[in-house]
Amino acid sequence: MTKETQGLETYTPTRLEWLCVYLNSVLPDTILQINGIQSMFLVNDAKDNIIFRVRHYSDVDDKKIKNYVESVEGLMMEMVKQYKWESWFKHDVEYHKVERESSRKVPSDS
Repeated sequence: MTKETQGLETYTPTRLEWLCVYLNSVLPDTILQINGIQSMFLVNDAKDNIIFRVRHYSDVDDKKIKNYVESVEGLMMEMVKQYKWESWFKHDVEYHKVERESSRKVPSDS
């Protein structure tokens, strides 16, 4: 198979991969991206659980981050329960704190 056709190769995702794609696509942007907090779902390298990656600015209040994570985890667990996957499903939360970029100056025409 050539490089150009690799994207056309048949692939069956695992349940965890499917769940990540589903969660990343159905949770509206208003939930996954709220005032300085962004998140996404990934399958870990060992392929045995989901990583709920939360990226937030350093000036976002810890309580706001905690409430955000609990809300999104609740939605995720509703999905897991709907499919009766509670017996094997695991997830971890990764927090990534970043600094806001300082405003960039636009060069003047002078």
